[in-house]
Amino acid sequence: MVVGGNQKGDYNKAMRLLLFGSLLTAASWWLAWSQTSALSLYYFPPLWIGFILIVNGLSEFLFGDSLIRRMGWRFAILFIVSIPLWWFFEWLNMIVLNWFYIIPLTWTPTTILVMKTISFATVIPAVCSVAFLLATLFRRKKWFAFMPHVAPLQMAGSLALLATAGIYLMTLFPHELFPLVWLAPLFILDALNYRLGIPSIYGACADGNWRLVAAFSLGTLLTGFFWEMWNFYAMPKWIYEIPHVEFWHVFEMPILGYLGYLPFGLFVFSFTTLALTFVGRKLPLS
Repeated sequence: MVVGGNQKGDYNKAMRLLLFGSLLTAASWWLAWSQTSALSLYYFPPLWIGFILIVNGLSEFLFGDSLIRRMGWRFAILFIVSIPLWWFFEWLNMIVLNWFYIIPLTWTPTTILVMKTISFATVIPAVCSVAFLLATLFRRKKWFAFMPHVAPLQMAGSLALLATAGIYLMTLFPHELFPLVWLAPLFILDALNYRLGIPSIYGACADGNWRLVAAFSLGTLLTGFFWEMWNFYAMPKWIYEIPHVEFWHVFEMPILGYLGYLPFGLFVFSFTTLALTFVGRKLPLS
């Protein structure tokens, strides 16, 4: 029985997504951690496509609705806009040097470039799928329904200016100001969205829509747990060198490093809504 659904088609679609996603994820997970095949080196894209299908299947099963259902073939746009998003953070990481990749010696620079780009394409679809699931859950349970409204218009521009200055200062003091990697882009981009009338975190707070804020921040934290877990025994993989917080690791990530996923999720929302605006689309939120 589909909780929240009312059509047999909802159940069938949910089962197809869950079954195919689970098989793809399980096979890719085994390849990633076993390292028993040359295919193990290419585990990341199919693993995360499987995860995306599972999340959408779970959403279909519980609510008879999902981000894939809402967007249809336009869901593919999320893979495209995801690529420049994470390459932007790769550029910022050249300043702070907080994470590094362990790459197979057999990979050429071209292979590395192609595999990184394909892998980065899964970030936004994964985050938005989990956020859609959580937003629907929060709405059905009436969580965050009576949260206060705030009027951030006065501070949006000031925060954007401070964040811009912060990025410059981060180039001078990367070990001290590395958290700005996750905060400064959010303050700048979301202030721009708010001024342009595009859906934004500032606007959501002004409307008292904390459900959206919680869905993207907590959804990205949940997604981040799986990123770190599946990365732990895999090859290729990434490792961290984060100043001042190198203790109590959960997988490769220091436990305090997980806090970065919260503002990163909000940036994903702001970036995605802006990118979709350029192609005349909106991010459908339950």
